[in-house]
Amino acid sequence: MRQLFKVDRDELLESLAAIAIIAFTSIDSYIMGLDWEAIKNYWSYSPNAYRLFEQFLIWLETVTSISIKWYVILSWVICISITYLILKPKHFESVLFLLWVIWIAEWGNISNGPMYLILALIVKYADRKETPLLLIPLVFVKEVGAFIGIIYLFFIEQRKEDAVIWGVIAATMYTAVRFIIIGPIPAYGDVYPGSAPSITIFFVWEKLTTVSTSFILLRVIPSIGLLTYTISYGYFKSKHFKQELLLWILTAIPIFIFALFYEPQLWFPTLVVILFMRTRKEKIETDQSNEGKRESRHESG
Repeated sequence: MRQLFKVDRDELLESLAAIAIIAFTSIDSYIMGLDWEAIKNYWSYSPNAYRLFEQFLIWLETVTSISIKWYVILSWVICISITYLILKPKHFESVLFLLWVIWIAEWGNISNGPMYLILALIVKYADRKETPLLLIPLVFVKEVGAFIGIIYLFFIEQRKEDAVIWGVIAATMYTAVRFIIIGPIPAYGDVYPGSAPSITIFFVWEKLTTVSTSFILLRVIPSIGLLTYTISYGYFKSKHFKQELLLWILTAIPIFIFALFYEPQLWFPTLVVILFMRTRKEKIETDQSNEGKRESRHESG
């Protein structure tokens, strides 16, 4: 555990600055103008009604009389800060990580902090036997997180059997909670006409042709630009870009079918996985190189 958070003085100062940025942007975003009653109403419909972490935050507000916004902010700041400290991104990757955090906070979509932390742990400890069990809590935080965890274990780590078995177990438990324990709940879009439906392929394009120019310029284009730059950075800097591109493509499939593709929180989980994957592979390659050097010295001696 000490090794997990071991930092020198410069790293400590950088980490404190990063945590300050995460906290400030989150608090600033959530204090300004969000309708929390509308958010809680939105969370009462499918699929949010089955995301147990969000429902837990609503329950906390009920039993403590403390506004849910403070629980959302606290959980986000804690989870993203721990994720950052474990990752310890270097140089530009640190800036890239924080740019995404700031942009997500600007959108006001910071309710699923545990998803990023769980994904980080799945990648960091991908070789451990018990790691696929994390897919179970992950699916109850947000479904796309479990999907990303499964495709990472299946395609990148080649733990195909574990990914399938524990993916099926997680999906079965989610299905039982959704249809048996809680029961069917309508989607928000089915109740409120004009809202995003469950399948968004056609809705999103219709929306983009009717929204204001300022929304396109200040929301959609920056999100697309940040995503494009992030992927391009991997193309030029990463030795494992083909694997990273596979993750981006597979993630894009459910996003374009079931979500609004320009919302940054949909893509950030994949970036977290990719940044941890780079660190993990670099460590493996360094360890193998060092082992080869030791064997070479032993043979020559």
